[in-house]
Amino acid sequence: MLENHAYPSQALLHLYLNVKLNWLVIMNLRLLDEILIILSDSSWHDVDEIARKLLLSEKEVKTVSDFLGVFGLVIFDENRHRMKITPFAIESLELPQQTKGRNFLEESH
Repeated sequence: MLENHAYPSQALLHLYLNVKLNWLVIMNLRLLDEILIILSDSSWHDVDEIARKLLLSEKEVKTVSDFLGVFGLVIFDENRHRMKITPFAIESLELPQQTKGRNFLEESH
C-alpha cells in the first residue's frame, strides 16, 4: 500500500490522505442514506428538523438537498425551507423497510 516515495514521510502522508479521503466518502454516503431514510415516509420535513436529527447545520442539509435534487430524488420547497422525497426516489432506491428510522451515524460511534 505504501508506494515508492523519495522520503518516508511522503509515503505516510499519502497513506494518511487516502485513509482520510476514504473515511470522508463513506461518511458522506452514510449521510445521504440517513437523509433519504428520514425522507422515506414521503412527508415534508423541515431543514432544521433534519439538521437537528443529524447534528448538521441547515446549510449542510441544504447542500445535500441540492445534490439529491439534481438526480430528481428530492423536492425542495424554497418558501417553506423544507424537503420531500420524490416518488421516483422511493421506487428507484428501494429503501429497505428495516432501516427506516435507524440512525447510521449513531451506530458508527
